[in-house]
Formats: sequence, C-alpha cells, structure tokens
Amino acid sequence: MILCDGHVHIYDCYDLDTFFTAAFQNFSHAAAQQQKKSPPTCFMLLAEATGVYYFKKLQDVARSGDTPGTPWRAEETDETDGLYLFHKDFPSMRLIVAAGRQIITKEKLEILALMTAHDFEDGMTLERTVEAVIAAGGIPVCPWGVGKWLGTRGQVLTKYMLNKSGLLYLGDNGGRPSFWPRPSLFKGDTVEKKLLSGSDPLPLSNEEGKAGQFGTLIDCDCPEERPVTFLRDELKKYERELTGFGRLCCPLTFFKNQVALRMR
Repeated sequence: MILCDGHVHIYDCYDLDTFFTAAFQNFSHAAAQQQKKSPPTCFMLLAEATGVYYFKKLQDVARSGDTPGTPWRAEETDETDGLYLFHKDFPSMRLIVAAGRQIITKEKLEILALMTAHDFEDGMTLERTVEAVIAAGGIPVCPWGVGKWLGTRGQVLTKYMLNKSGLLYLGDNGGRPSFWPRPSLFKGDTVEKKLLSGSDPLPLSNEEGKAGQFGTLIDCDCPEERPVTFLRDELKKYERELTGFGRLCCPLTFFKNQVALRMR
C-alpha cells in the first residue's frame, strides 16, 4: 500500500522537528485506519515555489549526516529526486521525500511538477507548462485552490481537461473546507484515476503539522529500491485506482487561515 501526500510545502516559519514529527504521526494514523497487514510506503511530494529549495537543503543534511539533537534524520538514495527520512519515535517507518516544483501559468493557474528536481519558468501557457513538466519526467498536477478554478481560469482548465485527456492530473487538498461543494471537474469515472491529492499546508505556523493528513492511497506494493521512480512510472500509466484519505478543513480553521493569510 502506498500513502502519498501529493502537495507539500515547507516554509521558513515552520519548525522542522515539529513538521517532520507531525508528518510521521499523520501517516502512521492514516495507515492504521486502512487496517492493512503490511506496512505502507509513505511519500511526501514537495511542490516548491520559485526560489524555495528545501529539498536541496535536506539533501545537504543527508550528505553531511549532521542532525544533532533532532528526532529525525535524512539519508541519501540512488535517486537524485528522492531521499529517505527516519524518525526515532517511529522506528519501523521510512518516509520518502520527493523533489517537486510549483509553477504559475500565464493564465494564473497553479501547476505542480511532482517528482522532478528540474526548475521551470513561471508565465508559460497551461499547455506549454504541462508539456514542460512531462518533458522533464515529472507528473503535472493542477490542484484545487480557493477561487482558482472560477471564472476565466476555470474555463481554461475545463477546456484543457476536455481536449487533452491523459496529460494532467487534478488535485484536491486538505485546505478545501468541508462546506465547499465537490468541484465539478472531480466528477466522472475518468477523473477518478487522475485525482492526485495532498494536504497543501499554508505559510502559517499553525499549518506546520498538516503534512500527511490528506492525500492519496494506491493499493499496490512499492519496491524497496528506487521507490520514486516506481511511483512516477505507475502514475504515468493512469491505470491504478487512486483513493483519497483524510478529512477536509473544518470551516472555522478555513476562515481563520484566510484572515491570517490576508493579514500577512
């Protein structure tokens, strides 16, 4: 079983010990709810904005082996776009962190380039952005966001999904409030195989415990070797059933976060 948080940000306002401890706790809780006999393979897929390079910082930590006083440690892998995290309180768990970027298109849509360390330019058209992500070997995802799929932007995305079947995943996220109707783009049998969701933590200190709370379950075994390559290849086939896990944001937290974001 694979548990995948497909939309993770790390911000400077986060305490990394708290952030990673919460991620292990959240994935452990999600795994327990599935009641599977075999332990899951857990993925945290980063989506870093222009100028943000926490994955590279974690790689440097893994190479140096220098994490004194922290409950977690990072280890290099033979994959340039993935690394392992371990935690002293969860000795049987291994968390796989994969590189990824966040891109803003010309139409002001957000595209995630998952499982690639390649840098991309903002400001390209939606079609060109998706093509660039695929050319770099990544998985392109357009995540839901407050107001981002309304008006002209929503029309552009809907038209693209109708005419370019098979190229782009959509993503629900844990920041969508429970009262918000399920977007129409999420409906239909075809889309269910192309819905790769994640927690999407916000740049607020109270959001540092969110990673691993919301995401996608894939009911298949993941090999020990080159897990990022395996997951990326499986997603490119569009054959696996993708099942969401986790709860949507409660209304009070949603409104508090929206106010806090506008006061920053």
